Amino acid sequence: MNEHMTPERIANAILMMKSSDKIFHLILEGKIDCKVYPKFFDKEKTHISCAFGYENILAAMARLEEEEIKENVLGIIDADFRRVLNQTIDNPQILLTDYHDIESMIINSNVLNLFTDLYIKKPSSISKISGGKSIKEHAYEVSKTIALLRFLNYVEDDEFGLRFKELTYSKMINVSDLKIIDLILDNSNRKNQEFKMSDKPKILERYDEYKKENYDDLQFVNGHDLMNVIKESLNKILRKDNSTMHFNEVVDLENTLCMAYLSSSEFYSTNIFSQIRIYLETKGYLELLVP
Repeated sequence: MNEHMTPERIANAILMMKSSDKIFHLILEGKIDCKVYPKFFDKEKTHISCAFGYENILAAMARLEEEEIKENVLGIIDADFRRVLNQTIDNPQILLTDYHDIESMIINSNVLNLFTDLYIKKPSSISKISGGKSIKEHAYEVSKTIALLRFLNYVEDDEFGLRFKELTYSKMINVSDLKIIDLILDNSNRKNQEFKMSDKPKILERYDEYKKENYDDLQFVNGHDLMNVIKESLNKILRKDNSTMHFNEVVDLENTLCMAYLSSSEFYSTNIFSQIRIYLETKGYLELLVP
């Protein structure tokens, strides 16, 4: 479905609903976003579009602006590296997540602690798998290495052809950053015919340069990587804890943490919720917000 989603389809669907009972339109970037944000809107009066990519949101909003649809549409996209690079979105109808993405916001809430307190019997199991760190600290340590390569690839316009789809996260638990880098280079070599393993010295040199920078982990580290590392860590910890619980896919963990997050009141304390509230109040749609 996502490969067939286009800005035109999103914009046209909204334009065709001018006379429908849905009076507000929320355009979201991905599957997890579409599980979280709609819970805070009146579903009877809000139409949700899942754009499958921020580019589709930006283009759809531009198309709607041409049609002078400006009041009853709001887009929410991941901050990604924008704050790290001091990039802004010059459109008040498009909001950014507090941290790198919605996954990062969920992981940095209290839900992961609640999960471990509830399901992990022996805290020592965590320390043994995570190298003496908490699950979240270890996940950030691993994912920061991945993030540095993602950042390098992004700011240098894919010069080295690094690829990050279908990474073997299970092999990244409690290992050195060089091991993680090698796994990503091997993955890139398999996924991209133009990738050159002979570029490894240059990649390591650039990696070390970026590593010296003091980036804010909350803005820098990718939540998808975090979720995958946490999933693999938890499975190892639960197995060591003699638990029958196991996460087969990362989406299973995402759903578990999402449900816990939505059951809590933590989203109401976020900056993005405040921005949503201000936008709706300014445009006269505050009654659509679910208290």
